[in-house]
Amino acid sequence: MRLLIAFAENGTVRGVADAQRLSPSSVSQQLSLLEREVGAALLERHGRGLVLTPPGRVLVRRSREILELMDLARAEVTEGVDEPVGTVRLAAFSSALNRIVIPALRRLEKRWPRLRIEISELDPHESRPALHAGMLDLAVIADLTPAGDTSGSASGLLLNDPVVVVSAKDHPFMEHREQELRALASARWASNRPGTYLSDLLESAAARADFVPDVIGRFTSDDLLIDAVLERGVVALLPALAVPDDVPVALTRLPELPERSISLLSSRSSRSRAATRAVVDAIQERCEAISSVDIRDRR
Repeated sequence: MRLLIAFAENGTVRGVADAQRLSPSSVSQQLSLLEREVGAALLERHGRGLVLTPPGRVLVRRSREILELMDLARAEVTEGVDEPVGTVRLAAFSSALNRIVIPALRRLEKRWPRLRIEISELDPHESRPALHAGMLDLAVIADLTPAGDTSGSASGLLLNDPVVVVSAKDHPFMEHREQELRALASARWASNRPGTYLSDLLESAAARADFVPDVIGRFTSDDLLIDAVLERGVVALLPALAVPDDVPVALTRLPELPERSISLLSSRSSRSRAATRAVVDAIQERCEAISSVDIRDRR
């Protein structure tokens, strides 16, 4: 039923498989098994893809109700227990996992040994459907707008994460009188692959500053971007959260660069559980510690 809801949210078997880290054949087999169990066709071919049948749409609606009731029953059974118990399913994108989630949960699991936390690395466009499909209890997401699509979930802003210029501490830019992007017109850059958010941001911001960036390296990994900054003397754009505190680079905020809002989404059925509240509290405490550090000190 969770996979069927995920299909309704995602629209393709491939999308469900990618989001759930399953093979498309496994997803198809599970959905076929569900069809046999209910005795009705839930999906039908439409052009080159699949769509829900009328019985399929009915079962999606009822499955949401059934799974929410199961989660509520689980919460009520454990509500009288003094300590948080049970499983909390959480997803976050890479830098949030490294800087927020894992440090926050390390102490939490030691304090509450009966609390089991399942963690998945998912981008926001993957974790939203999984949360709405009932496959997650919590999701840490990033948005360039103050609020994204939070239907079926409760949203809480954790922190604002600025996009910064990452450079070596002795890079000439650090001595430049005017800290603005056009001062880096002659610099060599490292960036993500064309078509990604940071690559597009660099191109558009540089165009507004009236220069074309000289990109000499393209990477999918934030760690490789930072290595290029340290070893090749290039500069790069990264969200501040993606740069570990112990890496000896300079971070510079510029008025031309935006910031992203990092939020914590919770499913309606899980937000009252003691176990979920304990995880939320731990993540919020971690974010308060991060936001109290002024990145102007990263010089």
